[in-house]
Amino acid sequence: MSSFKYGGTGLGLSISKAFVEKLGGTISLQSDPNKGSKFTFTIPQTAISETDHQIHRGTELNLHRNWNEKTILIAEDEIFNFFYMEELLKPMSVNILHVWNGLEAVELAKEHPDISLVLMDIRMPEMDGHTATKLIKELRHYLPVIAQTACASKEDQENAGKSGFDNYLTKPIERELFVQVIDKYLH
Repeated sequence: MSSFKYGGTGLGLSISKAFVEKLGGTISLQSDPNKGSKFTFTIPQTAISETDHQIHRGTELNLHRNWNEKTILIAEDEIFNFFYMEELLKPMSVNILHVWNGLEAVELAKEHPDISLVLMDIRMPEMDGHTATKLIKELRHYLPVIAQTACASKEDQENAGKSGFDNYLTKPIERELFVQVIDKYLH
């Protein structure tokens, strides 16, 4: 039995499809009733020229920041989403704190005045991101809180603004935008 209050969002296949297509591949499904489903993807193998390698290396350099004196709190109840953000942040040498729900995020914001920024999932058990953000902003109104969520409608974005979020990132999070948004608040 699962201890999580919420089930999946059903976005796994959509996210996988987006990643595969970004890499120039295709994804397919074969489903047999009472047996299960088989997902297959193909990604073309391409040779990387020296010019491509230099361009890629230049892009990588532009995405690296030195945030080694900064601490980012990530409130995320889905472990793979947390691992993804942790991986994106690794080159920046930032200190990372992780909590599983909004209640824990509020407690850490109280206990750690060194937190520079919060990445807050909106839909979590115990306490959602909207409520947690309102409470954090009452404690530390200047602390930037960025929503990171699969909810992408205009109404969701407006509600996030009303809850006190400083910015809004939709999943799947694109690395370049992720770095730019965070950098805006850490400088």
